[in-house]
Amino acid sequence: MRSIELFLAVVVLCLISNVFLYAGENPVQSIWYTDNGEQKIKDIGTPLKSGEGILLSGDCSDYIDLTAQPLPIIVGGSTVGATNDYGPFPSRPLCWSESGWWASSGNAPDVTYKWTAPYHGRFKISLLESNYDTVLLLYNFTCPTEPVYPDDFICGNDDFGGAQSQLSYVPLDEGQEVLIVVDGYAGHTGDYVLWISAIQTSPVDSFVVDMMDTYPIPGLQACVIKDGDIIWTGSYGDAYIDFIDVTDSTIFALASVSKTVTGTALMQLNEDGLIGLDDDINNYLPFSVENPYYPGTIITPRMLMAHVSSIKDNYNVTVPLICPGDSPVPLDTFLVNYLVPGGYYYSIQNFNNWAPAARYNYTNVGNSLAALLVELTNPDSLSFDQYCQDHIFTPLGMNKTGWFLADFADTLDIAMPYDWNGYYYSPLGHYGQPHYPAVQLRSSALQMARLLTAYMQYGQIDTVRILDSSSVALMNTIQYPGIDKGVGHPGDAGIGWFNIEMFDMSIWGHLGRMPGRMTGMFFCREDNTGAVVLSNEDFLTTLPFPDANMFVIYELLKLASGWPYGYISGTVIDAEMNPIETVYINAIGTGACAFSDASGEYMLHYLDAGTYDISFSHDYYSDTTVTGVAVTAGDTVELDVQMVLVPCDYITGDVNGSDSYNGLDITYGVNYFKGTGPDPACPECGLCPDWHYCGDVNSSCSYNGLDITYGVNYFKGGADPIPCADCPPVE
Repeated sequence: MRSIELFLAVVVLCLISNVFLYAGENPVQSIWYTDNGEQKIKDIGTPLKSGEGILLSGDCSDYIDLTAQPLPIIVGGSTVGATNDYGPFPSRPLCWSESGWWASSGNAPDVTYKWTAPYHGRFKISLLESNYDTVLLLYNFTCPTEPVYPDDFICGNDDFGGAQSQLSYVPLDEGQEVLIVVDGYAGHTGDYVLWISAIQTSPVDSFVVDMMDTYPIPGLQACVIKDGDIIWTGSYGDAYIDFIDVTDSTIFALASVSKTVTGTALMQLNEDGLIGLDDDINNYLPFSVENPYYPGTIITPRMLMAHVSSIKDNYNVTVPLICPGDSPVPLDTFLVNYLVPGGYYYSIQNFNNWAPAARYNYTNVGNSLAALLVELTNPDSLSFDQYCQDHIFTPLGMNKTGWFLADFADTLDIAMPYDWNGYYYSPLGHYGQPHYPAVQLRSSALQMARLLTAYMQYGQIDTVRILDSSSVALMNTIQYPGIDKGVGHPGDAGIGWFNIEMFDMSIWGHLGRMPGRMTGMFFCREDNTGAVVLSNEDFLTTLPFPDANMFVIYELLKLASGWPYGYISGTVIDAEMNPIETVYINAIGTGACAFSDASGEYMLHYLDAGTYDISFSHDYYSDTTVTGVAVTAGDTVELDVQMVLVPCDYITGDVNGSDSYNGLDITYGVNYFKGTGPDPACPECGLCPDWHYCGDVNSSCSYNGLDITYGVNYFKGGADPIPCADCPPVE
């Protein structure tokens, strides 16, 4: 199954190893999620200036021990009358989000707690229901010795929700002891409520691990959003094989998910009255663009973003322009030479032979032309990439997102794209192309979650608004309903987004696929759930979906739409009790599906409580359906199935597939053995997995020259054909 190129198949994702930093005997994971949508590295220490120091005394011996209490833990208290024993900090610790740190953070009386993580996982520590301006600090527990800054400092937060504090998704190891400091801002005191809870985990990890084991995915990163919060994130496998693991801060090349950013930028200028969606694009361009098949017919920005402009990607032009590193060809230079007669890359083959808005045809070049409109019309005359930095990435706190390799200090932070040839991975290197706005954005799942959440909330996240709600509604509206979709249509196009109907979900988002890149970003507005999936291999799939990662997306959205679910697992065996690998198992009418592994084992994830019909199919076995399987929320149903080999439906001696055995089969066989003809046309079946059995007429269970001689004698009146006893034809 490693030769089948992968999962998500509709959509997601194996953490081969976690990275830990050690302080004393307490291991602390180095990467975690903070409230500004970014994974932060554990604080490694901000150098103190002469005369500076941090209060670390007094309360260590006065801590309240919460270790014995089961999760979730909810305790209340007051800092009124306490002393200031921890903080403030001379400068912002590296792990502390800029939006949640101030110079007076921690400069107030504090109370301390000891807590021991009951298992390896991620946890939330919160003061959100307190009645004063809180600060929350977290140290490794070292009592009776006071913790040392920065070695024992894990991280802190001042303003997560208004004036209250929270540390989200803190990764802790089983048995790890921590010191929780309930603190305040600039001397503030009051009553607090301290919550400690586990970030809810689910079988999603086993689902991802199974997929990563089944398909060739070197590295994968994903996150899930529910009601504006990131409720799950996962990082799996290798960014660089056998060298660097994928972490939550690893950067991936996004391929066509980049187009959502192009659409965002275009709509911002539309809101400002600088670009009209239904204007002629030539009103804004310093050169003229028209389809040579339909001269005089205008092309509009709306058509560009909805892929109906009739501009076509001519891969004979664009593929040779892919180069290592960033492309040296400027965007405008490429487009002029591609779209204008006389240009170096110009050809009539760069356009479809139908009128603009007549048919759908997906185009990277058309999207990049829309990006050029942004470059030409923004009031500050910014390049497209700089416009996105100033007006999208920076406002959203996406400070590790960029269009070019030059935007990143170290390319080792970016997952290497790989190609799987069925036997091993080949690194493709980091590459670029001139039409970069359509395909070349690089970011992480958690950074892109900021953009996705803004769209899920009609253009706003936290206090930042990047688009009016009306613009988002328009972008997530099908622009040309009923249009001829042609071949390869991923869904109905909005503006920079696509609508896809998947089983019981209507979702908006975008897929991305290029060599070494498979990505997806989608949300379901009905359930207010979203998911981002990024990987560094452009895996294929045998599953019945437009792209493998759509399956992952669907699974993650189901995960986010509400717990608990039920599950079905079991083993598939043959008549001799041997496990059967690569059986496709499907809960009919749902998105739940799986392949059996080498042990014949499988699991169907995220089934709502109800009754299901489960189908089992394989090329060499008769299809089997088990009806009326009852699933209860929170439980796993064990369903073992035995499948029967498919008998061989062929006529003995019929090597040319004519459904009869005659002299033409002799001629066909002679040509085959001379090397001038094709292989025997034997059908696939379970009992006879080899190609030669239909030509075996002398019962030797092989096909060779003796079968030709035997056949000639038969047609001269000799003995009847005798099939191989190991794989007889259907009677």
